[in-house]
Amino acid sequence: MKLTKSHILFLFLALAITACKHEPETSPCDKDTVYFKNDILPVIVSRCGMSDCHGEGSDKQLTNYNEIMDYVEPGDLEHSDLWERINLPADSIEVMPPEGNVPLSQDDKNKIQKWIMQGAKENECIE
Repeated sequence: MKLTKSHILFLFLALAITACKHEPETSPCDKDTVYFKNDILPVIVSRCGMSDCHGEGSDKQLTNYNEIMDYVEPGDLEHSDLWERINLPADSIEVMPPEGNVPLSQDDKNKIQKWIMQGAKENECIE
């Protein structure tokens, strides 16, 4: 059988059409995962990492993963000082952030809790 230009064109189009699949776009980020760099670090830096609290130059800095991990036991809320301090009664002398500062929202606390229980990983979601 002799292949003509129209046969070749037909085969090319048939291959091109079958090779072109449009998969639905999926996010590379898991909606059930709490990401340190996206969810945790911004909250801790904005609520705790100010210069007059736990920011640059303070004795107990909370401005990066390694510093924050000094107060977190991955997977263990009971032994995570960070979790304990943000959940003390508002009138406790050790509650964080201290009186006069904007407290963490319940949503922020829930994210921190979930992040600790997920292993307190230094992860990031890039979409």
